[in-house]
Amino acid sequence: MVRASRLMHIPEGVSFEVAAVTTDAVVTAFAAVRTTADVRLGDTVAIIGLGGLGLNGARIAHLCGAKVYGVDTDEATFPKALEAGVRECFTDISALKALKPSVIIDFAGMGVTTDAAIKAAPPECRVVLVGLGRDQMTLATSPFVTKKVKLLSSLGGTREDLALAFEQIASGNLLPAVQEFAFEDINGALEMLREGKATGRLFTRPRAEASK
Repeated sequence: MVRASRLMHIPEGVSFEVAAVTTDAVVTAFAAVRTTADVRLGDTVAIIGLGGLGLNGARIAHLCGAKVYGVDTDEATFPKALEAGVRECFTDISALKALKPSVIIDFAGMGVTTDAAIKAAPPECRVVLVGLGRDQMTLATSPFVTKKVKLLSSLGGTREDLALAFEQIASGNLLPAVQEFAFEDINGALEMLREGKATGRLFTRPRAEASK
């Protein structure tokens, strides 16, 4: 049982599968970029972690009119990031220092990535932590305090964020990556996730629906 007030209309041009993914992977990125980081035209934005969330975040920042750069240890993520509007990609967060980004969004959250972001950040940069790759992190206090870095966190999003995300998808500006697998191949899909080989958000259909 779900209250009608919690339901959202799926606009024409947005498939049910993409809509399901949007409620998590897209809205989380949308809220981090648009709401928490308040990315605007002319900002220089660095995205740390170019997986599902990070790629969506990069595209959203590009749609906001920002100059977007990406960081990931896996260079295989770079081509899709460039397609999403990222200008240049790096494997080392320290490379961001020369760019003087106004916003750095950490979609990895690997314990050391946020600290590295603060060290690379210029004064008064907005650093947003989204990723939960590790449950603890250590921050260097001197650059954090002396540069007056604004450290923020972002989780999920609002109905308004979801509605705006649907609009961008329906218009073709935002195309979240989804990958379908057969219901019988759930174990194989889980193995793909463990090995980091999934190319988008994975989904399947119940056997009854898949057989129609």
